[in-house]
Amino acid sequence: MARQYKALQEELIYKINCLEIQNTEQKEELDITNHELKELTQVKDADIENKDQQIKQLNERMNDMSAEFANMLAETLDLMKLHINEKLSDAALGDAEASRPDFSQRLQDFSNKAYNAVAINSKSDHGNKALPPSDG
Repeated sequence: MARQYKALQEELIYKINCLEIQNTEQKEELDITNHELKELTQVKDADIENKDQQIKQLNERMNDMSAEFANMLAETLDLMKLHINEKLSDAALGDAEASRPDFSQRLQDFSNKAYNAVAINSKSDHGNKALPPSDG
């Protein structure tokens, strides 16, 4: 009986040691996996931050270009008004004088359409896009 007890005791000690080794190996594997997960998370966060920065820069560039284009249209409109006013003032006909408010109104309508064409809708769900010209 003593020999049997001793053999059973050694067998159980061997099983305990094997399970402790397995437990230690799995803890090490878990630590390695957690470390890799942290590294991947940091890389992902850095990528997201980089992409957000790129989006911000592109949006700023779009807004700058839109503002430049709006300024160009405004300058062109002013030059057109000046040119038309010069042409109208050179015309000595009474009909030309009578139609001057009509030209001014049409120029203002074109100005509004041009401004609406380049205006940026920052509250749109689809991002920054130029609005189509309005018919009003």
